[in-house]
Amino acid sequence: MNDKDNVDVGLKKSEIVVYWVVFEKGPLGPREVQRFTNFTSPSKALYHLEKLKDMGILKKNSFGKYYVVKRINSGILRFYLPIRNRLIPRALIYAVSVTLLNVTLLLIFHGNVPLIFFTPSLLAVIILWYETLDLWKMKKELLKG
Repeated sequence: MNDKDNVDVGLKKSEIVVYWVVFEKGPLGPREVQRFTNFTSPSKALYHLEKLKDMGILKKNSFGKYYVVKRINSGILRFYLPIRNRLIPRALIYAVSVTLLNVTLLLIFHGNVPLIFFTPSLLAVIILWYETLDLWKMKKELLKG
């Protein structure tokens, strides 16, 4: 997948859940998707898999397993970056970067960082870690069903 393989579409919650599971655990068949999503039947999973396939987001291999061919870049998914076979909150990268900046400031100034530098940076760290944890919580709730 590359940048031209990104799509910006509006999907229902169930379709986002199916996409997410296939992205992180795929290729998967309907029964596996049902188990990971707690859908009531494999036919419900198949319905969403086929819908995503018809949209050109998934493809089906010769074993009947579905895999992602286009990255969805809308809804909640726009706040996540694909890294290998995981969707990681973008805020995590920012939070780690700003945290490292703060640690560097503390080391350079031997703990006596001027408040004019440290206060905004510390505030940014708090906000970014809060956003990261909130995105992880949203993902957990979404995938829980």
